[in-house]
Amino acid sequence: MNIKLPGVLGVEKSANKKLSTDGMFSSTWVTQESCPKTCLFLYNGCYAKFGNSRFVTNRVNQSPIKNPIAIAHTEAMVIEELSGQYPLRLHVVGDCAYTDCAKIVAKSAAIYQNKNNQPVFTYTHSRSILRAAWGIISVLKSCHTLKAVRTAYKQGYAAALVVRKFKSDKAYPIGEFKGIPCPYQTHKVDSCKNCRLCFNADKLRENKRIILFSLHGIVAKSRAEILTER
Repeated sequence: MNIKLPGVLGVEKSANKKLSTDGMFSSTWVTQESCPKTCLFLYNGCYAKFGNSRFVTNRVNQSPIKNPIAIAHTEAMVIEELSGQYPLRLHVVGDCAYTDCAKIVAKSAAIYQNKNNQPVFTYTHSRSILRAAWGIISVLKSCHTLKAVRTAYKQGYAAALVVRKFKSDKAYPIGEFKGIPCPYQTHKVDSCKNCRLCFNADKLRENKRIILFSLHGIVAKSRAEILTER
């Protein structure tokens, strides 16, 4: 059972093999009008615009709803309509641009989690939203420099850091933090469902751990060029 509203798709059982190999994982896809305009990759190198993801992204992007607050309310309705039987990945595409948007989505995420105590997690490129606005959602700040990781930490976030390539498949120091290469990318697990590291971002922050993602796929070159400019 998928739930479709203008600009938002709620997927009850995802076919995304990265999330799970058995389909027992839910997700939301939201128009990119929900994204903060400060995201480096919004119009250049967003993974959601390539591969099979582009079909869903293009569809939700056709929504006439452009106001981020209105989009957040729509996503909230979709989240509450999902069964809550499975872990939930918010924003396979999309984000929250403002604090009020995050609070709206967080309220419905709490309702989702309370149904069957399933985790809700996501990543954000927002520079201004403080961690507390996301409530129970396990959220990692998407970063591209060590300086950004430090800023995220001060804002209350754990961080996910994009790197050109891993120095090792094992955890290694990055400044005062310890970077953990994404176990899915290093083939140590077969899915997010069987990894669960990103399900508890606050614990990662407490232990000064950051999740590393290496550039990959068709957008790796354009993303590398952007990172070089940073």
